[in-house]
Amino acid sequence: MKFVFKFEKLLKIREFEKDKVENQLAKLQFELNKEQQKLKDLYLMLREYNLKLKNSLKGNLNINEINSVRYYLEKIDKEIDIQKKIIIQINNEVSTKKKQLIRAVQKVKILDKLREKKYESYLKKMDYIESNVLDEIGTNQYYRKSKIC
Repeated sequence: MKFVFKFEKLLKIREFEKDKVENQLAKLQFELNKEQQKLKDLYLMLREYNLKLKNSLKGNLNINEINSVRYYLEKIDKEIDIQKKIIIQINNEVSTKKKQLIRAVQKVKILDKLREKKYESYLKKMDYIESNVLDEIGTNQYYRKSKIC
């Protein structure tokens, strides 16, 4: 008699769904890291152009250069704000995926525990059947020996 878990297909489906959510979460976290790196790069550019503006103010004053650097700094500030909004949005998506992953893992664990319980009861049943067979064999051997003597 072979062990059969009647919810095996459901367990496989839930494991597949859990893996799918894990992959989606990994993609989101990769995207989040990429966007955070873009934000760091924007801050570095902002600092670099701030230094450039300070240096241009120290030497000969070129109004066109100062204005172009100032406008570029404003553009970088706007890009930083946009990048922050993107990061907040991705963080929200990551949080949602984490919650989905927790639910998916819980569903898999429930079925795993049920499977373990069913397997333990199967083993107990098999032990019971085996002990009954051994008892029957012992009884038959005793009966045969007692008839011979």
